[in-house]
Amino acid sequence: MPSSTSTLVSRFSVSRPLFDRLHFALAVVGLLVVVHLSIMVDRGFDRGCFGFSEPTATVECEIVTTSDAGSFIGVSNSTWGLVYYGILVLLGLLAGPLDPRRAALWRPARVALVTFGLLYSGWLVYVQATEIGAFCKLCLMSAGITLLLFMLVVAEARSSSASSTSSSKMDSRFYGAIALAAVVLVVADLSYFSGLDVVEAQPQAVTATAPGAAADAQGFEPVIPGATAPQPGAATPQPVAAAGECAWDPTIPSVTDYQALVQLGDPYLGSESAKVVVMEFIDPNCSHCRSMHPIMKRVVETHGTVAKVYMVPFMLWPEVSLLPIEALYVAAQDGKYYEMLEQQFAAQGPNGYTPAQLRQMAEAIGLDGAKFEERLARGLNRQAIVQRRMQISQLGVRGTPSVMINGRFVATESKTIACLRQMIDEAAAG
Repeated sequence: MPSSTSTLVSRFSVSRPLFDRLHFALAVVGLLVVVHLSIMVDRGFDRGCFGFSEPTATVECEIVTTSDAGSFIGVSNSTWGLVYYGILVLLGLLAGPLDPRRAALWRPARVALVTFGLLYSGWLVYVQATEIGAFCKLCLMSAGITLLLFMLVVAEARSSSASSTSSSKMDSRFYGAIALAAVVLVVADLSYFSGLDVVEAQPQAVTATAPGAAADAQGFEPVIPGATAPQPGAATPQPVAAAGECAWDPTIPSVTDYQALVQLGDPYLGSESAKVVVMEFIDPNCSHCRSMHPIMKRVVETHGTVAKVYMVPFMLWPEVSLLPIEALYVAAQDGKYYEMLEQQFAAQGPNGYTPAQLRQMAEAIGLDGAKFEERLARGLNRQAIVQRRMQISQLGVRGTPSVMINGRFVATESKTIACLRQMIDEAAAG
């Protein structure tokens, strides 16, 4: 704590019981926050992080709680939070009205627990900022409460307390009022959300600001002129545009260091030594990405010797897209990335894919189903998926499919076989 703060604390005579009351009150607030977080986790954050927003499929709280950092030794952090604040509440009661004679024993235990809580919550905030790229607001509130508790611990240690006693009658009233208020709030929280139907949010894309963007049943995605969803047995769509119509997207700035977007081990189609790098940002649940896929395959067939083509997952809808994108990376471990992508596009539906469906896809492309499902459940790529989403969003990408050639984004109306071939040729000659 800063010296000015410690000076302020020591200037006033602060009794130990007052510190005990503040500790108890903050611990109760923390317990209420974690109870609410547990309710939201059980509901799948169907109405936002706090539970009072419009139904949405994009909730950073869920991304954090379902990541590797969302649990410790197999137990969720929300459960650990309930244990943590529950013990602090109990220690507050023991140091206060329940066992004041042995308060000197309970207070050091509280100091140790609060210190551990500060270190652990600090680590969680660090992971959210540096590895996950998303923040759980309720988790941050809990971290803030733990920080305040630690500040109280420091202030209490530096305070020259003039009094260590207080009216037991006053203590009983205070602790009783706080406990009663907490019980009422917990019951109200549980009652309200238990009577509220869980909303199965329909996928909603981030946004679509590119010219020519239009809405379909899955949200807003750039429309590919002349492209339609492929039907079984239908011919590959081959929209054609005149050379003069080919244009770059004026709404997204060029990316100078586009090579930095490629991660080690990213699968690609085409020539390894190609001068031209093509990156298509896709979501496995995006219907226009499915329509665009045959176009990109035709481009690879004719220009695979001069271009290296990456199809990079850009997660639009965490609730339905995180699992299939994880499946793509798991399949990539066995060199089956594009085979898995083909399977997902072929089976595309409005509600994503279940683990059982993804296992069937893995078996269909020759992978060991049990081994694949085990890797999928581990979710080792989730943090990287979220980080990549944030990285791509910072470029100005707001929808899929988006195509970039050597750092320049192709305009919506130019995502045709003819234009893509022409632009790749120009980039190779440049």
